[in-house]
Amino acid sequence: MQKMLFNVGESDLKQNITVLQKLIQQCSKLETAILEIPFVDSSSLKTQSNKDQIIANLQQMVDFANSQNVKITLETDLPPTDFKNLLENFGSHIGANYDTGNSAALGYDVKEELQTLKPWLANIHIKDRLYGGNTVVFGSGNTDFDLVFSTLAKINYNGQLIIQGAREDQKMIDPQDTCKKYLEFVKNYVTKYNLVTSEHKVSKS
Repeated sequence: MQKMLFNVGESDLKQNITVLQKLIQQCSKLETAILEIPFVDSSSLKTQSNKDQIIANLQQMVDFANSQNVKITLETDLPPTDFKNLLENFGSHIGANYDTGNSAALGYDVKEELQTLKPWLANIHIKDRLYGGNTVVFGSGNTDFDLVFSTLAKINYNGQLIIQGAREDQKMIDPQDTCKKYLEFVKNYVTKYNLVTSEHKVSKS
């Protein structure tokens, strides 16, 4: 994330909050219900000070986002309990994004994460990654898709599923064919576990 909301000077912070406000306004105009803010990689919340700054800076945006009918969600690489503790500062006004691939790469417990974050889950990134490694083709990494989808069914998740699959450019495979393959892959799990979701979206990363 280039426009940081922590560990920046007062002037930069003011500018970045203005950018966030404009993004919220544009989401509202486009009738986009969810705006996700990523706190991973270079934007990872490493310290309590980082978290405190995010809490303070996002709390001032909650009412504005609500007035625009836009839900802010956070994507983090925090352990589930730490993520829950962060979200509790905002009540129900800010939600959580869950990324299956990032969880696998970090070696987190899928059941613990999804059960802990259940009240805040707004959307799910369907991704496969190697433990400690990169995004890979669905089914070739360490994401336990059966466990992911069975747990989503058990917690009665009915939000968005957003496909973030690895490209297959090196195999000279048409991106449309890759997207179709990934969509079918996800649909099979949705059917297998009788999962009812609000939307199925496809994107490539």
